[in-house]
Amino acid sequence: MLLLLVSNFCPAQENIMNEPPPQPRKETPKKSDIRTALSYLIPRNGTNKHALVDGPTDYAYFFSVTLSIDEIGKIENVYFSKSLPKNLVDFLGTPSGLLAKINAANLECKEYASKLVLIPFFYYRMDSSVIDYRSGFLKSMENLLPTVDDKMSQKSWIILDTMINSFGAIE
Repeated sequence: MLLLLVSNFCPAQENIMNEPPPQPRKETPKKSDIRTALSYLIPRNGTNKHALVDGPTDYAYFFSVTLSIDEIGKIENVYFSKSLPKNLVDFLGTPSGLLAKINAANLECKEYASKLVLIPFFYYRMDSSVIDYRSGFLKSMENLLPTVDDKMSQKSWIILDTMINSFGAIE
């Protein structure tokens, strides 16, 4: 009986082994995330990409970049949070400089046409386990929304998820 059982099992294994391997599924690539592109461009825009690392230990920074998108999806203006510490200004550079880099990279946001898109960024020191509130962290949350001109304030706002980066990931 054992021999009969084994002989029935072997051909089944052979049939399974002769089946073609499953084909990989083709997935459509996801749209690029504007947050990722900005995370790449921001350190290249400022005058000192090491300004945050050179700052005090346990400091964390929370700021926003707001993009004004025209009716065809082209980024027409860039705004930063209302009030920023000096080392963060050195790191970020100017809104006009970032806009020039965005335009040079041909970034578009057709899905956000005719909108203001606010992207919060949180930068923290990789080797810190706490946040020193003397860094102005709470004040930066208060100043997250930028001041926009009257023409832009008529647009609808979209707030994207926060982009979280550590100082060690900036390069």
